[in-house]
Amino acid sequence: MLSAIRSVTAILGALILLAGIYGSQNTSAGSLDSTTNSVARRDGPRNDTKQWTPTPPHKPHVRKIIKEIDISPEQRQWLLEPTALGHAEHLAQFAAKYREYVRLHTALMELDAAIEEHCGDCRHPPHNSLDVAQCCAESSGPVFSTTLLHTFLRRVEANLVPWAHHSFSSVSHLYKTFASAPRTRGIVLTTGRGLQARMAMVSIRTIRASGCTLPIEVMYAGDWDLDPVSRSRIEAMGNGYDIVTRDLTKIVDPTTAGLLGWSAKPFSAMYASFSEVILQDADVVWVGSPEEVFLEDAYKNTGTLFYFDRRRLTPSEDKRFYFVVSLLSPDLMRLPSPEENVILRRASNDLQESGVVAIDKSRQPNFYGLLAACALNDARWQYITYDHVYGDKETFWLGWEMAGFRSFGWTKWPAAAMGYIVRGTQSPYKVIFSNDYSASSTPDGPANHRRICAVHLTHLDRTGTRVLWFNGGPLRDKYQPDSKPLTADDLVWAAEGAMSYWESGEQDSILCLAITDDKVEMSSTDGRSKGEAIVQTGRGIDGSPKSLSAEEGRALADLKEDESGRTAF
Repeated sequence: MLSAIRSVTAILGALILLAGIYGSQNTSAGSLDSTTNSVARRDGPRNDTKQWTPTPPHKPHVRKIIKEIDISPEQRQWLLEPTALGHAEHLAQFAAKYREYVRLHTALMELDAAIEEHCGDCRHPPHNSLDVAQCCAESSGPVFSTTLLHTFLRRVEANLVPWAHHSFSSVSHLYKTFASAPRTRGIVLTTGRGLQARMAMVSIRTIRASGCTLPIEVMYAGDWDLDPVSRSRIEAMGNGYDIVTRDLTKIVDPTTAGLLGWSAKPFSAMYASFSEVILQDADVVWVGSPEEVFLEDAYKNTGTLFYFDRRRLTPSEDKRFYFVVSLLSPDLMRLPSPEENVILRRASNDLQESGVVAIDKSRQPNFYGLLAACALNDARWQYITYDHVYGDKETFWLGWEMAGFRSFGWTKWPAAAMGYIVRGTQSPYKVIFSNDYSASSTPDGPANHRRICAVHLTHLDRTGTRVLWFNGGPLRDKYQPDSKPLTADDLVWAAEGAMSYWESGEQDSILCLAITDDKVEMSSTDGRSKGEAIVQTGRGIDGSPKSLSAEEGRALADLKEDESGRTAF
């Protein structure tokens, strides 16, 4: 431990020396200045004609970065100490360490960029302060080394994000694969065997039917998760290049990453080969093109697009609120809570729906935020996280905030219910599964009590007038083995609003959006108004009398039976 600290201290002296040779010898970097400045005076440039002089504004910038990196031995030891496990307060301690790591890593990357720009790219960098002075002063080619600092931060990474070094030498190495040109866009989805695989195939059909040609990577966690037969069927849907399957266990260490169910999602987004990625669930059905996501103003401004959950479903609970607050940086806690963040404002217990998440990983805040989201879902912390939030849902925006960033974007529109109009005397279960609109023997409300009941959560395009995607798959209820496809003519949607609320629909998988305002307009999924008279004729998810497109219908027919002859849905 002490040797590592001495090594870092030695290289810090070299860095401060670099600031010293940028013109004046008078620095404000602390007690190390007098030592390093005397070295610079004694062993400075021997040939003034070769001396390299950077632009004046660069000197204070480098000095500022050096001061950022100059942490105490106690801080270094704290970063290298393993964090205790088992309780939420331990995760809060981890969050504080992670923010300090992000601060140091950001400063070191800035320093690397400044050195490369002003000193050139050194093939054989020196490793002592004397050579540093000569290197930057006498030649425009070589550059001094920050190897020891990178080594220290790799040790910190091994403590905080141990799974990150399975395929990449460092977090910096991983980031550069996304930040370097050429930068690419693509879609990644996670799936497993059986029903999940079949829904993924339908989802891929809807992507292609929308006209979207983005490459697709299907992530899975070993053969037990997605069998070779299912992988072959998925890859056969492409041309051999545009749809591929990738085993996450070969990319990240499954022991430390976890990769069970929900936890695989942020890792899939991080380790997808695309710089800009749309992460989606296997049961997502696209009505418009996924590429519309990149046209959202929020995505253009922040490189992210997050979607809302049912924010009027569950009231705020202390357990979730205080857990979330414990992970945030003090700087962010001093700011007013964003209007859309109903968890921080204590207006709801639910904020994000993670069925679709868009991230530009080449932007540093997004990279650190996604890395934090992976940590919240990894093998050490997932049980604490999932005890306080529902699966991975809140871990994306929370990862950004935990890393110290609030630079992420939300869609402009609330979540919507897409389903069937049910009145108080009717059974949501019978309406959804049997098209039975007869009065229930146990009516649960007055005849004029209207609600839209379904298992599908729906999200709108950037205009707020059309459905862009919904999750839950193309069935009325994916959890029912004999469920029928969404082919009813009276399928409608309405967005969650201030005058609406959610209620249960006889079983856990059914939720109903109650419409309490007669002025609330219900629409078909192509955005056309659907008043009470129009509802009876209805239009579906593509605006036609049927809710499934021809392409989706073919997908359902192709997948109606699996390889064993059993009913596929």
